[in-house]
Amino acid sequence: MGKTTGFLEYSREEQTYLPPKVRIKNFNEFVKPLTAKALTKQAARCMDCGTPFCHIGCPLGNIIPDFNHYLYTGNTLRAYEILRATNNFPSITGRVCPAPCESSCVLAINKPAVAIKNIEYALGDVARENKWDAASPPGLEARTGKKVAIVGSGPAGLAAADQLNQAGHSVKVFEKSDRIGGLLMYGIPNFKLNKKLVEHEIARLSNEGVAFQVGTTIGRDLSLASLRKEYDAVILAIGASIPRDLKIENRSAGNILFAMDFLTDATKSILDNRYNRKYSAAGKNVLVIGGGDTGSDCIGTSFRQQAKRVTQIELLPKPPATRDETMPWPHYDHIFRVSSSQAEGAKRVFSILTKKFVATKEHTVQGIHYKPIVWDHKKKNFTEQPGTARTIQADLVLLAMGFTGSDLAVLECNTTKKLAVTRQGTIATEQNHPYRTNLSNVFVAGDARRGQSLVVWAISEGRECARAVDSFLCAKPSALAAKSSASSRMAPLNANSVHENYEIR
Repeated sequence: MGKTTGFLEYSREEQTYLPPKVRIKNFNEFVKPLTAKALTKQAARCMDCGTPFCHIGCPLGNIIPDFNHYLYTGNTLRAYEILRATNNFPSITGRVCPAPCESSCVLAINKPAVAIKNIEYALGDVARENKWDAASPPGLEARTGKKVAIVGSGPAGLAAADQLNQAGHSVKVFEKSDRIGGLLMYGIPNFKLNKKLVEHEIARLSNEGVAFQVGTTIGRDLSLASLRKEYDAVILAIGASIPRDLKIENRSAGNILFAMDFLTDATKSILDNRYNRKYSAAGKNVLVIGGGDTGSDCIGTSFRQQAKRVTQIELLPKPPATRDETMPWPHYDHIFRVSSSQAEGAKRVFSILTKKFVATKEHTVQGIHYKPIVWDHKKKNFTEQPGTARTIQADLVLLAMGFTGSDLAVLECNTTKKLAVTRQGTIATEQNHPYRTNLSNVFVAGDARRGQSLVVWAISEGRECARAVDSFLCAKPSALAAKSSASSRMAPLNANSVHENYEIR
């Protein structure tokens, strides 16, 4: 498997970025990929470990040692085929996944992990450049005559559509927005995920037979009941779209926005080629409340809109610099990290409890009052530090504190039997059928089922839900591959197709 001594001979090397002062001038991607030679060395670092724990870390169960081996030995096509067998959208995950697989890498016990994410990024891009991912629609003889409706076109919905279409079912995806892609299109900034990549995947699915309908809200334009009647199965992949609010004094003041409203407007203005954004950070002191990926995306977007200053505050304490006893290997290491957006100049403050918004006479936000807090890690609670509240000035506040569940109010209009929901606000499923709801032919996948999570988890959910639907429609175990199986969507391998000198631009 690979180069036995590769992890001893080669050090970890990662992609680099354009300097912050250069990249914030536009919304383009700014990654400088590794060269083909460097990637070969990084693949060689994947040692022949007895038990590859990277499988545990990857929500998709990507067969990481195998594609690293073939990349190292020069068979790049085979490496891509192995990756593509378990991951519908490697170019996307190679950009936005936080790589929990690397935290579970055996090498990470006492050395820097294998650069799995960078390798995935490269394989997805070289496949697209060489048209290895060209549309491959199932033949007419493979069609089952069964119809599936998918509500929501984010990563879970698209992955489910891809899998079910390849299984021979007729699939139609309904999207309430004006573009297909969901979170991938409007929730992640273009500088982090080029929308042409999303459009490329949508075009492939369309050419393979998946139908799409935009501008359609289920429950308003079409009822859930009508979908259930017209289609043999319905998948709800509607995400967890209800944002967590901060209901404190002066919450109604102007220029206090939910992060997704801000990010969506920014991306939509770019795609529509318009400059009259509804919201703008230009010249403003921006305060981002929330320390996750969405908050980070708000930072990068604000700097590109020429914000005067950006501050990010977080209720939780600053994470440790290295692993501690609460996160032993091979679990994901919740250590202190600096995202590319945070590195562009944001000030970060931890252990902050926001007490009230400060508003002008015109009822526009001009800052917050807050109290520093001290965390008791054993009791998992905090106490406020004594003294008067402190102030942070801000004339634009972005709330990026996560999401509380799916918006079912419109979906269930004119529906007699309601969907069962959990205490966490997600759509409930049957005990023995983890993707089937209490409505007989309605299934659920992604954040709507598991709560807010990662894009890679949404893809995994879409794939597993597709297996459940396929089994339901065919009344037998699904032929679609289960997690960690390399048989799904494996293109025929040409034994002579060795690409030693491919170029990664």
